[in-house]
Amino acid sequence: MSKNLFTVQKIQKVFGASDHRNTILDYEEKGKIPQATRTKGGHRKWETCDLPQIGERFGFMEKLVEPRILTFFSTKGGVFKSSLAINLARMAALHNISTILVGLDTQCDSSGTLGYDIGLAESDSLQDAENKISEIYSLPDLLTGGNLFDMIVDTDIPTLSYLPETPDLDFLEEKICNMPMRDFWLSQNVIQPLRDKYSLIILDLGPAWNMLTVNSLAVCDVLISPIECKFNHFRNIKTFRHKIEKFKSDTGSSFEHIYVPVKHSKTQNLSNDIFKFYISNFPNCISTGIRETQQGEDAIANGLSVIEYDPMCPTADDTRSMLNELWPKILCSKKNDLVAPKRAGKPIRSSSNLNKENHPQH
Repeated sequence: MSKNLFTVQKIQKVFGASDHRNTILDYEEKGKIPQATRTKGGHRKWETCDLPQIGERFGFMEKLVEPRILTFFSTKGGVFKSSLAINLARMAALHNISTILVGLDTQCDSSGTLGYDIGLAESDSLQDAENKISEIYSLPDLLTGGNLFDMIVDTDIPTLSYLPETPDLDFLEEKICNMPMRDFWLSQNVIQPLRDKYSLIILDLGPAWNMLTVNSLAVCDVLISPIECKFNHFRNIKTFRHKIEKFKSDTGSSFEHIYVPVKHSKTQNLSNDIFKFYISNFPNCISTGIRETQQGEDAIANGLSVIEYDPMCPTADDTRSMLNELWPKILCSKKNDLVAPKRAGKPIRSSSNLNKENHPQH
C-alpha cells in the first residue's frame, strides 16, 4: 500500500470539516494534533497514522460509550458487503475509535483488502502456495490452543486491526457444529476477549448461512445488510427478511437490523423505483443509496475507504452521507441481550434447520 498523504483541504473533506481550516492549523501550531510534514513549498501534509487524533476532534463520528458488535451479512454475494465493512472500519478508526475487523469469509476479501500478504510468488509451486497458506495463524488455531491476540494484524491506521481469514474457516465451522453451546463459540472465544481492547468489533461474513453466521448473529448488536437496487435481489429480499426475523423470534435475539441500498443508479427508472420501495417499506433502511463507480472499486483495490481515496468523488459523498445516517443508529442501538450464560426462551436452531424451514422441499 503506497503512502497516503493528506493536505488541509483533503482532511477537511474527509472529516466534513469545511469550516475548520483555521482551527486545524491553529491546533497543529499548538501541538494539539500531530505536526504535519512541510513540503518544499511550505504546504502541510499529514500521513494516515496522524489522522485519528485529527478525526477525533474534527470528524463526524462520535465515540462509542460502550463496545458495539456489528455483523455485515447478506445471503447474496457481490453486494458490496466487505466493501461497506472496510469503509466503516477505516472511517471509524480514523475517528480514533479502536476498531477490529474479524474476517469470517473463506474468500478472504477483507483481509486481502486490508493488506494481508502471505508472500506468494510467481515462482512458487502449488505445494509452496499451500504450505504458505497453511502457516497463516488464524481463528481455527484456537481449537488447538492458539492465542487470539497473537493472530491480530495491525494496519496503517494505529486504531485499526484485523483477524485474517483463511479457507480453514470451513474446518472451524464443522468443528463448532459438534460442540456444546455451539451457538456461542464465537462469543466466548473471540468477542468477549476482544471487547476489553476494542470499542468497535466488525464481523464480515460470507453469503452462506452456516454455524459462523448463527454465531455472528447471536453475538451482534447491529446487523448491517446491503441490498441491491436491482430486480434479482429485490425478488429475493423478502425471503432473506423472513429468515432474519425468524432467527430473532426463535432465539429471542434483539439486534438492530439496518439495510444499506447499494448499486443505485439514479438514471434508471427500475433502480430508482426499487430504491424508493426499500426506503418506504424497510424499517431502518438508510436513505442514501451507494452508487457503483470506478472510484469505489479503485479505493478497495488500494486498501482504502473511498473517502480517503478520493473524497471529492460521488461515491465518497454517498458513503459519507450513509455513515452520517448509520453511525447515530449504531450509537443508539441497544446491546443484544442474547448471551450464553443467561439464554432464555427457545434454543437457537441450527443453520440447516433454518434453511429447511425457509426452503421447503416440494
